Amino acid sequence: MRTIREAMEEMFREEGIPEGKEMMLIKEAWEKIGGLGRARPIRFHRGRLEVAVSSHAWAQEIIYEIEKIKGGLEEKTGLKIKDIAIKVKCKP
Repeated sequence: MRTIREAMEEMFREEGIPEGKEMMLIKEAWEKIGGLGRARPIRFHRGRLEVAVSSHAWAQEIIYEIEKIKGGLEEKTGLKIKDIAIKVKCKP
């Protein structure tokens, strides 16, 4: 029997959505590097990671930790993260 992860990876491959698998890896790694409070990854495309935060204060926190976040995510996922864009949203 396949795991949900395996089924989702197959679906992403079949539908031609390579970013889907990458986002799964990023979200798993995000939790392992501490989850970073009220922030969450929302999109990864061409090396650019978009992160939603609940306030400008959290955006500032992410900015201070951006190199640490990039390094941790790259180490845990094997992906090259060129840039992290921070989006302030009402609900992260």
